[in-house]
Amino acid sequence: MNFKRIKTWAATLLVGSSLTLSAAAPAVAQKADNWPNQQITFVIALGPGGSADRTARLVAQQMQEKLGVPIRAINQEGGGGHVGQVYFRNMPKDGTFFLVTSIHPYISSAILNLDADYSLDDFAFVNGQWTDMDLFALNAKLPYQTMDEFIAAVKEQPGKFRISVV
Repeated sequence: MNFKRIKTWAATLLVGSSLTLSAAAPAVAQKADNWPNQQITFVIALGPGGSADRTARLVAQQMQEKLGVPIRAINQEGGGGHVGQVYFRNMPKDGTFFLVTSIHPYISSAILNLDADYSLDDFAFVNGQWTDMDLFALNAKLPYQTMDEFIAAVKEQPGKFRISVV
């Protein structure tokens, strides 16, 4: 895996298990007295209509009213958020681009499985909007009562079980 770290000096908005909005980039911090002075873009790394999309658009609407600059929300979906994360990282690092994505499991999955050229350290957590609960469920007809029982059965019977992640 390639864990090459290229620091992203831009604002970041991460939504899902944790919604985060980063502080402005160092370049922006030097000009804080006149920021924002141009359109802001929310890059939503997930599909339209989901919780990340809806939240980003609501936040954009409220921020636009407070900041007095237009805020555009665009979806760059695909690869479990990876497409949007790469798109975001290629945008100017001037504090006018924010990333909206689920921090778990999408970013970590892209890092581990898609040979991403970024790490979690490249994103700045700023704001937790809500928490999504993870759930592990089995068919009620199966005899397992605990996760330990199920894991033991999987180890004892390789290839027998199939899983799905939603």
